[in-house]
Amino acid sequence: LSAMNVMAMLQVGDSAQNCLLVWLLSACPFFFGTWEQFYIGRLYLGVINGPSDGVLILSGSLILSGCGHSATTLWDWTPIFGVSMRAAMIGVYSICVFFTLAANIV
Repeated sequence: LSAMNVMAMLQVGDSAQNCLLVWLLSACPFFFGTWEQFYIGRLYLGVINGPSDGVLILSGSLILSGCGHSATTLWDWTPIFGVSMRAAMIGVYSICVFFTLAANIV
């Protein structure tokens, strides 16, 4: 459900690759966290983790998207180096997921 909210917020419905990427980025931390809990018997959440920090980032993004004049212009805006806010958000999301997965694997 969260993946669909992120897809709708970022308006990535026109790209199957972006939809798949957002879905995988949302599903992988849950899968690896559950896998870790099954095999080790405990769920370790690092200092930076999806359940608390990820929800805060997502909530802030949704509020930012809702407060703007138009969500379409916000996520298409290219403030730095020609990279859209949509691509930057997916990149930040990818980095956060990487560190969450690294904490689960190590």
